[in-house]
Amino acid sequence: MAGSSLYRRYRPRRFAEVLGQEHAVAALSNAVRNGTPGHAYLFSGPRGTGKTSTARILARALNCTDLDGGEPCGECESCVAIENGRSLDLHEHDAASRRRIDEMRDLLATIHLGSPGRFKVYILDEVHQLTGDASSALLKALEEPPEHVVWILATTDPQKVLPTIRSRTQHFEFSLLPAELLEKHVRYIVDDAGLDVDDESVAHVVRAGRGSARDALSALDRVAAAGGVGLVAPRLDEVLDAIAASDTAAALTALAGLFEAGRDPRTVTSDLVGSLRDHVLVTAAPALVSLPEAERAAVAERAGTLGRQRAVGAIELLGTAAVDMKDAPDPRVLLEVAVVRLTAPSPGGDADPSAPPRATKASAASGRSGSGASSGAPGRRPPAPPPARPRGGAASALREGAAGPASSGSSDADRAVAVGSGPTGDTAPPVESKQVGAVPTRDDLTLAWGDSILDELKPKAKSRFKAGRFVDVADGRARFALPNAMHVRKCEEVRPEAEAALAAHFGTPIPLELVDEAQIAQIVAPSPAADSPPRIDADTAEQPPPPPSESATAVEDDESVDLTELRDAPDVVDASVERLAEAFGSVEDVTEGS
Repeated sequence: MAGSSLYRRYRPRRFAEVLGQEHAVAALSNAVRNGTPGHAYLFSGPRGTGKTSTARILARALNCTDLDGGEPCGECESCVAIENGRSLDLHEHDAASRRRIDEMRDLLATIHLGSPGRFKVYILDEVHQLTGDASSALLKALEEPPEHVVWILATTDPQKVLPTIRSRTQHFEFSLLPAELLEKHVRYIVDDAGLDVDDESVAHVVRAGRGSARDALSALDRVAAAGGVGLVAPRLDEVLDAIAASDTAAALTALAGLFEAGRDPRTVTSDLVGSLRDHVLVTAAPALVSLPEAERAAVAERAGTLGRQRAVGAIELLGTAAVDMKDAPDPRVLLEVAVVRLTAPSPGGDADPSAPPRATKASAASGRSGSGASSGAPGRRPPAPPPARPRGGAASALREGAAGPASSGSSDADRAVAVGSGPTGDTAPPVESKQVGAVPTRDDLTLAWGDSILDELKPKAKSRFKAGRFVDVADGRARFALPNAMHVRKCEEVRPEAEAALAAHFGTPIPLELVDEAQIAQIVAPSPAADSPPRIDADTAEQPPPPPSESATAVEDDESVDLTELRDAPDVVDASVERLAEAFGSVEDVTEGS
């Protein structure tokens, strides 16, 4: 044992020696003393907090032949065999390196075999790293455990353990040690082991441990072997002091010393972030800082110079650098650039983490006064963007000519487009007028139909109605023309949906009369003096006669034609059967009833 590391020499061997985990120690020792241990336990927590050590203590206590108030005696045959690693009552399995289903089956094959002690204890370390099949096999063993078997599962990430496994265990969470307790433990070991370590080195060890007893004792091993903390590596304090004083040269020199001592840039960055976190906590929540009292005072003094806002900005900047280091060819450059930005802010403020964020190009362009023809007084509000171009050619044409003579068929209120002017003279987007309760004109219907109503229809109705157009409005009904009679029949199936959309938009029922475009072409003649076709009153208006054809005009002009010489044209053969009969004279019609 003389040549072993400190954390192995000073590993706890009794429940009373476990530091900072009183809740777990009390429950386990009481279960052993009362003879009511559970069949499965789950110990979770950060590394170096005593999970595996507590599991070994529990294994000794369960098989100890001379218990002392729930504590193992450490002298009986069972305790000595477990301590020396030759006991058949304890089986330790490292799930990090032996995680497959075959290795788990080999372990489970031994649970039914007998052992010298009262209980056979299985310790599975890092159980969250088992494969899915191995976890399922372990779950089966936990569901039907033999009476003499106790499972102790240890993990640093309990959320990755199957919920069904966690539900079958007694879960104890191990926490990091407070700085005061860790410092007391380190000083006890320094005195007991006779190490030549000064107070500065003890503070460094406690800071390096960050609540983990094992990490602290590993750091103490390095300090003791090097003869003092100054010989281990240059301190981060020099970098932090230079950042607080905005001394770029001193900060880069301190970083160079860390790199020359073999420190990895990623590790240095992580340590800087952790130390800056303490600088933030010492000003916001001092009780959360895991540092010795002397070290805490030094951190509080530096935090006063650095400022909370700069410290938070430095954490963000260094955190970004740490992420970028994963793909960087030389991580040192990223850390040095980050330190330069922290210590030598540029006039623009982008290097100072406490400065307000830089204005974007868009905001800078909108904030400064313009130049050229579009420039105005400084601070003038930028002009509002022009309104979006209306969809559809008909709607656009109606909007552009709403005030012209072509729209004289509708009143000013019907076709008006509200144009507002804000306090700064900006033109507001146009707003369509809606006369609630009044029947809209054809122009209003066409405009609203192309701008919004058609798009609001369901896909089936939209696909059928998009080929049509409004022709006229009469007697509270809107005539809607479609390409052909088949299209009219298809639209009749979804006409209620279109009428409902029109009523919702204009606030009044608007029945639709669906007509064939061919019929409209015969009765509607475009007016040369207007952009839109004239209205047609289907009930009272006298329909204009169709224009005479060229042949009729020729007959009327030619007075020399003798009508007695006219002959009827031969009948046109249209039916397919008649055409076949004409082509093949010997064809006989054999259809039924012929």
